[in-house]
Amino acid sequence: MPWGASYLILGPDGNNTDVIAHELCHDELFARLGWWRVKRQIPQWFNEGLP
Repeated sequence: MPWGASYLILGPDGNNTDVIAHELCHDELFARLGWWRVKRQIPQWFNEGLP
């Protein structure tokens, strides 16, 4: 994130391996490519299509 470290917030309905894996993939993509590139150059269908 441009304002500091990232974090994940999972509610009671989000505590399963599929949701956690999906959210961690977002975090990994941001860490490798940077927030700006992900928001501007990566298609939304790819970003949301991650496991």
